[in-house]
Amino acid sequence: MEGFSKEYKDGYENTMLVNSSEEVEGLAVEIFIRNGFRVEDQICKAGSYYLSDKDLKTFVESLSSTVCNRFAPSIKGSVNTLKVYGVEGGTKLQIMDRFQNKVNFSLKGDLLKSFIADLETLIKK
Repeated sequence: MEGFSKEYKDGYENTMLVNSSEEVEGLAVEIFIRNGFRVEDQICKAGSYYLSDKDLKTFVESLSSTVCNRFAPSIKGSVNTLKVYGVEGGTKLQIMDRFQNKVNFSLKGDLLKSFIADLETLIKK
């Protein structure tokens, strides 16, 4: 599998970066969400989740579901959790660290379709 890297923006100063790496065994992608942006008077909130090869297909399927799906840390050294749940017209991703700090990213319409299509190319047959 070749490396994959893509940035998604939701139009509300929130950014999600998705990167794959063959260097970490069992890692499908890192999902990094940043809420807000860095300026002198405001610091952004950010968090990342390392999604394993074995969870990638379930994750992609959960993007079209209205049921809340929770992904516990599955890569050695990772502590953050990922929640995926349906919202009106789309899906919301939430990454939470062990101190209950949260970052969110909403995917709707063409952005959601593009995200699903991109991840489907990474699923190992």
